[in-house]
Amino acid sequence: MTPSNRAFVTLLLALLLGAPSVGLAKPCIRSCKPAITACRNACVADGTRPRRCKKTCRKEAVASCRAHQGLCFAEVTTTTIVSTTTTTTLPPPCGNACPTGFFPEEHVTSSGVDRTYALYVPPTYDPERTYALVFAYHGDGGTGAGVRDSLGLEAVANGAAIFVYPDATEESGRSFTLDTELAANPDMTMFIDLVGQLAARFSIHGVFATGHSRGGYFANFLNCTLGASYLDAIAPHSGSGPYGEDDSQYDVDGHYICPSAPAAALMIHGVDDEVVPIPDAEYSRSQWVWGNGCDESTSPIAPSPCVEHNGCAAGKPVVWCAVPGLGHDVWDHAAEAIWAFFARFL
Repeated sequence: MTPSNRAFVTLLLALLLGAPSVGLAKPCIRSCKPAITACRNACVADGTRPRRCKKTCRKEAVASCRAHQGLCFAEVTTTTIVSTTTTTTLPPPCGNACPTGFFPEEHVTSSGVDRTYALYVPPTYDPERTYALVFAYHGDGGTGAGVRDSLGLEAVANGAAIFVYPDATEESGRSFTLDTELAANPDMTMFIDLVGQLAARFSIHGVFATGHSRGGYFANFLNCTLGASYLDAIAPHSGSGPYGEDDSQYDVDGHYICPSAPAAALMIHGVDDEVVPIPDAEYSRSQWVWGNGCDESTSPIAPSPCVEHNGCAAGKPVVWCAVPGLGHDVWDHAAEAIWAFFARFL
């Protein structure tokens, strides 16, 4: 890594996320995951070996986190990060002046395009606390504001999360891009850009993704492409994936080989879904059971009829909710199940 890029990386790690006050390496790495990923991308682009980049970036992230003790915004007003395809100027942290409430049309420039999303910041927002950052993705032809209404997550979160509801573009028919590599995927790039911008403004600890129908597909693909390096957990509802067209992308047992290690996953699906048949969701279930090292055996978990797989890797539970009598609609207990799952990581 050249001196100029090293300086950039050090500044990035210090500024992108508010580091926790604890000095232990594991919490620092957890809170700085988006910064570490951006650092690694910059390092690899500079010609350094990926493994060396990963080691260097993790080490520098922990050092920065410990040194700044959560006060790394104190002396800065703006900074710049580089995502996979865009350069993004970050706003200063808003501190006690953070706007709160629901904002139906926010804008971000991503991949050179003006994109829109809806944003909810709880009225009780306190910069001295940390909040979950939850992305919720709509189905084909929908809107971010629409999936906000149908999922109803804000009420059950009780002020503990900031919610982001991205809009797919009109040109795409309001349909999120799935099986396109990261560098050419505008919706995943938008996710990366928004994580950077919002983590710079608000006190964030933990990133999550959910969605219904096409949005559920997108959450699964996001977990495959970016995985635990960005996400703490996903909760797709009535979706499927990930998958690809090349047979070489699968192992001998039919599991899709993801480029990233997956995060924890909760899946909700109607047994009577005729739009996305339940075998398609069971494929996703087997993908994350395999990816997170879980047993096939399960134990009941609330709300019924959800079950949790036994033996999963630490911090990577997999929960399956197959709902009898439910079609392609949102389950009445979806908000309860999704938020209870996400809250385990806060």
